[in-house]
Amino acid sequence: MGETLSVLARGGLLVLDIEYAYAAPTKGQRAYVGRASRRAWKEADLPKDCPSHVHSNEFLEPGAKHIPHVAYPRKDNPTEVPASNYYRKQVKKGALWAADAATARECGAKFDPTFGGDYPNLVKAARKRGKDGNE
Repeated sequence: MGETLSVLARGGLLVLDIEYAYAAPTKGQRAYVGRASRRAWKEADLPKDCPSHVHSNEFLEPGAKHIPHVAYPRKDNPTEVPASNYYRKQVKKGALWAADAATARECGAKFDPTFGGDYPNLVKAARKRGKDGNE
């Protein structure tokens, strides 16, 4: 059993980065596995075609701080996460892509070297590694 898993964000699903959530004060910010965060004050300035949190600042209590909108586009490359039960379950149930055959095996999932079409830039490299994940 490996110490880490290599994963990719899948479709529009958001998987909480629990390491970030448990880290020192994050000031209520969210982080998701395999995703960047892009903040903008105008909804139109957010990246399109990715999950986002659109905040309404219209009804804040006096003195409350405004919150920017945030979008979570996929990162282009695999993310390493701890090989914990939480992340294994996320891969097995299909909330994250296994970025390699070894991760898929460890999680009890089928390895899809096309990543459902989500990562055309990674397909050639994944196929080159072969069914066993070896170079």
